[in-house]
Amino acid sequence: MNDFELGALVARLADPDPVVRTQAAKELGKRGPDAAEAGQALALLIADPDPMARSMAAAALGKIGPPAGHAVDALVVMLADPVIPARFWAADALGRIAVDRPNVRQGLETLAQDTHPMAKAASAAARKALRLLDRPKTPE
Repeated sequence: MNDFELGALVARLADPDPVVRTQAAKELGKRGPDAAEAGQALALLIADPDPMARSMAAAALGKIGPPAGHAVDALVVMLADPVIPARFWAADALGRIAVDRPNVRQGLETLAQDTHPMAKAASAAARKALRLLDRPKTPE
C-alpha cells in the first residue's frame, strides 16, 4: 500500500459518516501489518459512538497484530462494551496483539465467564485470547 492510499484511508476514519469510518477501518484491516502506521488513528476509533465503526477498528487492530500494542488499554475497556460484537472484536484483537498484562488477563477472564446467550462468541473469543497469551513465547 502506498503512503497516499494509507493516508486517504486514515483520513476517512474521521469522516462524519459512520459508514465511511467503518469501511475505512475494514479496508485498513485487510492490509494487516502493512497498515501499522494507521494504528493510532484506529485506536482513537475504538471510542467511536457507532458500534460498527468501533468494532471494525478493533478488528483492524487485531489484524495489524503486535505492532498495535499501543491500543491494548483501549481494547481492554472495549471488552465491557454494551454491544456484544464489539466485545468479540476486542477479545479477538487482544489475542492477536498478544500483550500479556494483568489488566488484559482480568478483562479477558471476566468476558470469558459471561453466560449471556448472546455473548457466547465473545466469551469464546476471550477464552481463545487467553490460550494465545499462555502459549510459550518464541525468541525473536
